[in-house]
Amino acid sequence: DGDPTPASFTLPLRPKDGLPDPGHHGTSYFVDLDPAFPGALLDWDCGGRTYDLAGGYNHAGTDFFLWPFGWSQMFDENVEVVAAAPGTILHKEDGNFDGACAWSDEPWNAVYVLHDDESVAWYGHLKTDSATDAPVGERVERGERLGLVGSSGSSTSPHLHFEVHDAT
Repeated sequence: DGDPTPASFTLPLRPKDGLPDPGHHGTSYFVDLDPAFPGALLDWDCGGRTYDLAGGYNHAGTDFFLWPFGWSQMFDENVEVVAAAPGTILHKEDGNFDGACAWSDEPWNAVYVLHDDESVAWYGHLKTDSATDAPVGERVERGERLGLVGSSGSSTSPHLHFEVHDAT
């Protein structure tokens, strides 16, 4: 058969129906492509719009923040998190506090999707009790609602942490 076609991704966010604001988000941080730490930063554009931590964490996702007035956008449930590529729900976490404003060890709310090429996308920091009702093992299509943008876990404001891992 050969290898499956690599997953092709679209934006993992969309405004709720009827939201007239086309500028509902921005991008704050990208994947840190430099494996060294701390302070060795390299984003996709050879810049430093990423971060790492002294303990060894290199930011492995892209962070999409809500705009304008992120907390209002979150409370009003204006921005949905959607599947950026088709796949199967691998795991879900929900019910955790979503009002985080600082780094912490608290758990986040997230949905994990396994794609046909065996890559896995993480959709993290979701709003409490917003994760899809679709059960683990169910197939989702591109653009299908997975949850709402929140600020659960180690988060300083409402945003989506979108992270993709290649098949291992």
